[in-house]
Parts: sequence; structure tokens; C-alpha cells
Amino acid sequence: MSGTDLKSAKHFIKEHRRDLVERVSIVEPLVDILRQGNALNQDEYETIRAGETRAERTRRLLDAVIRKGTKAMDVLYDALWAQDHYLMKELSR
Repeated sequence: MSGTDLKSAKHFIKEHRRDLVERVSIVEPLVDILRQGNALNQDEYETIRAGETRAERTRRLLDAVIRKGTKAMDVLYDALWAQDHYLMKELSR
């Protein structure tokens, strides 16, 4: 895990859902990372990418990952640290 312990990483995505919807600026790289890591299937990938707005795509991504559970949330958590370190540092305070 990047930056925090495993317990907080497991719940970070759920705890910060609203902030992530509002503040994640680029969704596509995250979706690509999760698809590449098999955390999303092709249908989920296409559904997320079909969202009309950035916020809608982010909501769809978070909902899909939360439904899948801890391992998928951990993949997203790591991807968020890699893609937007400053946002994650701010939200981790």
C-alpha cells in the first residue's frame, strides 16, 4: 500500500467517495489501470467510459469498485496515488 496502512486503505475509497467524485480530475487513466489489472471487466469498463461527465464517470468507477470489494478498492487506491499524489495526500490528512 502506498502512503498509509492496509486498514485505512481498505476503507479509503468508501470514506472519501464524495471528495473523489468532486476532485478526481482525470478518470480515464484510472479506468485503464483497473481494466489492465482485471479489477474491471470489459462491460464495466465500457459503462464507466460512457458516462457523459467526469463526475458521472467517477461515480460509475467508484460504484463498480466498491461493489467488487477490498481487492478492487486497493487497486484503485494505488492507482489514485500513482495518478494524483497531491490529491491523495490532501485526502489522507
